[in-house]
Amino acid sequence: RAAIGAAAQGAASNRAASLPLAGLRLVDFGSGDGRVVAAAASRGMQAVGYELNPYLVWWSRLRTRKALAAAPAPGSGALLWANAWTAPLRDVDVVTIYGRPGDGVMERAAAKCEAELPPHAAVISHHFDVPGWERLLVQDVEGLKLYDLSLRSRRAGAQTPE
Repeated sequence: RAAIGAAAQGAASNRAASLPLAGLRLVDFGSGDGRVVAAAASRGMQAVGYELNPYLVWWSRLRTRKALAAAPAPGSGALLWANAWTAPLRDVDVVTIYGRPGDGVMERAAAKCEAELPPHAAVISHHFDVPGWERLLVQDVEGLKLYDLSLRSRRAGAQTPE
């Protein structure tokens, strides 16, 4: 039995090691139906979704229950009925947001991310640009925009006269 347990544990750690996102921490602003959190957890990420609508939280928890339970270690997921603006981002690697232009959400999200995320973090915006982050955009695939916050210091440093 000990050998079987050790083999199973080794297989699980090999599977997690083969997942390139394993161990990264993700926060989803406005998690909706929970699919982003479930997908991240299934790839070994530690994901937390924040949603204000209690009915969506209930639905997303029901909808993703099996997927979250089956997440490979170290993957995990939680869907919280909470305001994303209170989410601590200091130790987060990836933030996802489905904001919209014109109501200040994207500007507010950018300010929170710039103030709290570590230098190596990334932000993924679903379909909408993050105002003022044009220089941080590294990829746009069918509307999914990947912003690399590590470019903040490099590009800012390059613009600073010495």
